[in-house]
Amino acid sequence: MDGTGALWKLPEATRITSLSGADRIVAFSPDGKRIAGCCRQIGVWNRSGAQDLSLSTLDLQGEPQNIALSTDGRLLAIGILGGKPGYAVYDLETRQAVTRYEIEASGDATAIAFAPNGDLFFVPRSKIEVHSGGTWQLAQTLDPEIGSADRLAVSAGGRDH
Repeated sequence: MDGTGALWKLPEATRITSLSGADRIVAFSPDGKRIAGCCRQIGVWNRSGAQDLSLSTLDLQGEPQNIALSTDGRLLAIGILGGKPGYAVYDLETRQAVTRYEIEASGDATAIAFAPNGDLFFVPRSKIEVHSGGTWQLAQTLDPEIGSADRLAVSAGGRDH
């Protein structure tokens, strides 16, 4: 196995494309129009298999650990380890970085998830940081007393995480 994912059309069992670099995580956008893969590199493809975005560890200046797609499928958040752990958010329509957030302390987890309202939940250590989707400013810090986390989900109603 070469560590590359694949997009298939079912039930026909037709292989649409290889998902180069998608060796650990693959996620569909909530609207079903895009698929994102992580972590040897980051890739985003549309349903027909055309690649919309490709980012290497050099592009990210760190090692991607997690990904999350916004509810409308327009934004991709990437949890990053490396020089300074943090996250980057990319607009998939423009293929440009929207924001980059880095923490000063070391971190061993980069769980990340979008809420339906566009807020971004990020777990760089044992706290959950909530960043406003409009400004990307830190809006709230939650202390769930669970230690570090490498996966995070926010309910469709946005009240549970």
